Amino acid sequence: MGSNQVKIRAEIEKLISNEFSASSTAIKACAESYNKILSKSPYEYLAHLIRTMEIFVRNQKSKDYFRITVTPNDSSTGIADLAWAAYSGDWYSFDIYYDEKLDPVQKRVAIAHELGHLFYDVISENPNQPDRETLSTLFGIAAMLHKYQCKSTVPLYSSEEDLIAKFKLLQNRATGTINTSGTKNQ
Repeated sequence: MGSNQVKIRAEIEKLISNEFSASSTAIKACAESYNKILSKSPYEYLAHLIRTMEIFVRNQKSKDYFRITVTPNDSSTGIADLAWAAYSGDWYSFDIYYDEKLDPVQKRVAIAHELGHLFYDVISENPNQPDRETLSTLFGIAAMLHKYQCKSTVPLYSSEEDLIAKFKLLQNRATGTINTSGTKNQ
């Protein structure tokens, strides 16, 4: 599992510096600032699914201000090795709390299960289905399998160098210096 901090290796820093005419000081300052932002909030678990579910509820259920929060909790609060959720104010929020001492995979599993409750209690066309615990677990499994399958089979880039090349292409497109085939624009 990766760190919740960006780390820029020396050879990547040099490549960035060469490709974007950026000083080593600027690159290090940017990474440091980025890491400060990350340190102010807990690691985001299943953030894309959460955002998608928020938008769905806002649009389909006419809850314009609906939000989902995910908050770590000390395990002494009675949720050791678990997560739980609370519904607030006429479905204007769905607040998930999880044991902060869980390992990262178990945190995702617990949060995905709680999102299953949101699905069956709010989004589903039939919220009164029996055995919602099992259904919520099935939803969580689908969410985790999807994340695993996307991450495992659809690499977004093959290396750090490839990622930097994609940003260089973007910058060149924005300045009109090359087209998508790599040739200069006239």
